[in-house]
Amino acid sequence: MQHPFKTRLRQVLLAAGLACAAQAQAATPLLGLYTFEGANGNFGNVVDASGNNKNPVSYGAVSVTTGGQGYQGEAARFSPASYLAPTGGFEVDINITQGVNPNGMTIGGWINLASERTAQGANTFFSHDNGGWDRGVWYNRDTNTWQSRAYTALSGSSSSSAMNIGQWYFVVATFDGSVGNNVNMYLDGRYIGQTPFGEDGNPAPYLRFGAYDNNSTTEPFSGRMDNVFVFGGVLSQNEINTIQQGGVAGIQQVAGVSPVPEPETYAMMLAGLGVIGSIARRRRQA
Repeated sequence: MQHPFKTRLRQVLLAAGLACAAQAQAATPLLGLYTFEGANGNFGNVVDASGNNKNPVSYGAVSVTTGGQGYQGEAARFSPASYLAPTGGFEVDINITQGVNPNGMTIGGWINLASERTAQGANTFFSHDNGGWDRGVWYNRDTNTWQSRAYTALSGSSSSSAMNIGQWYFVVATFDGSVGNNVNMYLDGRYIGQTPFGEDGNPAPYLRFGAYDNNSTTEPFSGRMDNVFVFGGVLSQNEINTIQQGGVAGIQQVAGVSPVPEPETYAMMLAGLGVIGSIARRRRQA
């Protein structure tokens, strides 16, 4: 006859294992992660830390800091000569075409505006554009608002999205997989509004950070970016908060790369250890 404590132990450990497996399966896929660590000041050495080999390609006016000038460690530094530069920022091979990603997308990171002001005051976070204002978002320093294509402002108030020069901010944009959708913006974990994201159905086979398009005016970003990430799904408010609080570790936790068990899982594991201890004591007493 099987020992009842052993049976209970197997049940507890099985439940804990299933809980961990369910947590890993539920993780939203991480498509790209750019921490700018280990580059030794050379942007050509920057790699995709997600392991998906979506390594960034510089289009000018972007470098990597040294001496720990990022939010965590190092950062990308954007120093545009003017807002009319035909190229700028960096691109990654991630398709953000509406409809291609049925579960939507989340794009975010930490940004720090420089005191040097671009001519139109528009600092692009990310975009895809072929010259027709396809899709993208920027921060307008003249109006203290986040905007999208053709200077369309958020539906939220301008005061909720105002940003100071030289201060790190956590910025997140989410959008679902439908064509003609809106982008929802979060600043330091707070929802600040939404705005139309892009032209219906136009292909966007790449993603650019720090400049709007590759043809004429780029609305370039001036400042630093760090821990830039792209998820293949819409993150929840709790997941956004986890990343804000944990930085790179939070990104990995949400992606299931280095998952942290839920409290219930810890409880089951501790119960299992308790059963083991009980069995050991009974054997010693026997």
